[in-house]
Amino acid sequence: KGVSYEEIIVDITASDTGAAHTPLTVVFQANITPVVPYNYSYNIYVDSEPSGSGVANTETFNITFTNPGANQIIFIVQDTSGCEVYDTITIHVQGVDVPNVFTPNGDDVNVQTV
Repeated sequence: KGVSYEEIIVDITASDTGAAHTPLTVVFQANITPVVPYNYSYNIYVDSEPSGSGVANTETFNITFTNPGANQIIFIVQDTSGCEVYDTITIHVQGVDVPNVFTPNGDDVNVQTV
């Protein structure tokens, strides 16, 4: 007899998709059917370069982003049979705004660099 596999449907949602400054902590929620035990792992890429990875033990987990840029997270959800499903989310994180000019015009605004 053959073994039949039920289709795994994954929808990972994020509490925030970014446009905030570092460090940015985002809560992720994995909504998966059918409801059975899964292993969750993820890889993070910043501007297409590998930046980190991790494993989560629960359907709700946090990731703190410390690198500015477009952080693409590829989630890998694996069932007990070894079948894998992927979902991708991009979190945009801003860097620190540092002015690169000063204007000493007597108004006492932007007269020093720190």
